Amino acid sequence: MKRHFFLARFLVLLPITLSACASGSRNLDNETRTPSSTQADVVLQSFLDSPDPRQMAKDYVMRLLRIRIRAQAWLREFDLALASKPEGVDIFSVPAYQKLLMARPISERSEAKIVEIYMEARAVSLLAAGSIQPEEKAQADRAMFVVAGIRDAIGEVRKNKTYRVLLHDLLQTMKDTFKQEWSSADLNGLASAFQGKALGEAAAEAAPAIGKLIQELPETDDVKEEVEREAERFEEERQAEARQPSAASKFPSTGTSGNLMGFEFPTGTYALTFDDGPDKSYTMQILNNLLANGAKGSFFWITNYAKARQQIVKSVQAAGMTVANHSYMHAKILVPRDLARLNTTQEKEIYTSTEEFTKIFGYKPKYFRLPYAQGMNDARVRTMIANQGMIHVKWNIDSSDWDDKNPTTVLARVETQMRQNGRGIILFHDIQPHTVGASRSLMQRYRGKVRWVTVDEIVNELNRR
Repeated sequence: MKRHFFLARFLVLLPITLSACASGSRNLDNETRTPSSTQADVVLQSFLDSPDPRQMAKDYVMRLLRIRIRAQAWLREFDLALASKPEGVDIFSVPAYQKLLMARPISERSEAKIVEIYMEARAVSLLAAGSIQPEEKAQADRAMFVVAGIRDAIGEVRKNKTYRVLLHDLLQTMKDTFKQEWSSADLNGLASAFQGKALGEAAAEAAPAIGKLIQELPETDDVKEEVEREAERFEEERQAEARQPSAASKFPSTGTSGNLMGFEFPTGTYALTFDDGPDKSYTMQILNNLLANGAKGSFFWITNYAKARQQIVKSVQAAGMTVANHSYMHAKILVPRDLARLNTTQEKEIYTSTEEFTKIFGYKPKYFRLPYAQGMNDARVRTMIANQGMIHVKWNIDSSDWDDKNPTTVLARVETQMRQNGRGIILFHDIQPHTVGASRSLMQRYRGKVRWVTVDEIVNELNRR
């Protein structure tokens, strides 16, 4: 049975969008970052053609676990690098940070494929099971082995608290995606993630075990090699930009050199920024914390998600916070396979997102942030952003809350960079449960001690100089 036949029948039977989220739970109902089925279909076919589909499927999930362990290793290296710097540093020049940046999209890509492969394999097994054709029946059995392999891996993750912390985002995505009755019954409660404070507590408890897993990593493997190749390309792009002063200018402007980072701010001035939302569970909690603590925030939102969260959009706007453009689908804009996976283009990520943003918010966005910092050193991409009259906004303080689920260490990492830099743009994500607590603690601790500004406020101030 050819895989395209299965795919066609699958798409007719099951037009369900995936919650292939960028950084964990999104609770986005039917407004999701829906990937193209082609790549997952190819992976599924490789499983079906293998001598042991069940084991291959299980290994695929466990590879995601290895990616997450590697990311934890680079996060610890990043923290050590920060500790060795008494004064501020451009974190984008730190090798461990570059690898951390590259590990995130690779992790998310794997997560999205696992979810889609599970859906497709289960649909194939159900569709072909009633066929009278021997070949179709055999393919149905093999597809069921793929489903079983993914369930085997999730079962192991579910029983191991450390694994659950590391793959919390996958479990939450499975839970959100397979809330339909026919799928949730098949998972038998395996895909259950930590709730609320339990995630932060579990992450703190798992830290020693994660350290041991890091020590047990081989010196090199396919994951490390892939990330290091990506990091090398990132560094080459960064150095190329540095050799072109006009393109590397940090002064905020809407020209091709516009690239706000945070080192330009007056001492003691910080912009709290939150990416990847809006999220119906966490964005409003963060907004309420900002208001309760006399702080200000800026939200860089994915246009495709903002369309599904109109009430949140109105609430954040009414509170006087800056809302900015974070692309249409959160694609890695310089990677053709990622654009293809999400059925998007560079033009859609920048131009279409800007058009849709204007319809949703009632005004054209002034600011843009590229997902994963991908493309910020690319002349064409930066020119596309500038041609829309937008300033690209980087950051110089990263919480790494997508990787670190412990609000205590997230807070400590931010504080370290605040002390070193003395000013800047702080990166959080308003789709993470533990970010609510970490950012609230930061607001409370520094209330009256620092000046919180929106991106719009600081750009207007800097342009008046």
